[in-house]
Amino acid sequence: MAEFRTQASFAFRCSNAEMALLEEAFLAAANLAYGCAPDPPSPELLAIFPPTGDDVWSRLRGVFADPAFPILGVDLEGSNTLHDPTRCAVNVYGTTDVDPGAVALLIQRCCPESLEQAPVGFGYCWSCSKPRVGAFGGGWWVIHPDRIDSGTTGEALAAALRG
Repeated sequence: MAEFRTQASFAFRCSNAEMALLEEAFLAAANLAYGCAPDPPSPELLAIFPPTGDDVWSRLRGVFADPAFPILGVDLEGSNTLHDPTRCAVNVYGTTDVDPGAVALLIQRCCPESLEQAPVGFGYCWSCSKPRVGAFGGGWWVIHPDRIDSGTTGEALAAALRG
């Protein structure tokens, strides 16, 4: 049996209000994933993820590959800095089951003002506890206010091999 992992660790800055939205979205997703009832969403979060139908969390669930299991696979930490207390230094990290696409979408939707100032980018890797062909690699994501770009090391390798 082989264990597969997807890992990432990165940092960026956002406003305190954006950090509050990220924290609320991350906590709601974790509660939904583990069968706990999340607190009702704030009006700000509902504006970003307006529900479809009776499930108030339907749009948030739609960010994930499997809406029944909205697992981000990362921890989120933030703190203010002394030189600019209106901004938050955000750290995102996970070592087992990171869902980089869902993380990127949540950052894009919760941090539009900060993304107007500068995009956020991060790399990720996947690995395996056994030597399996194709089981090692990774990629990158760049989050802009209007789009998300991504690529994999496999795509870069294939392009390099084509010459």
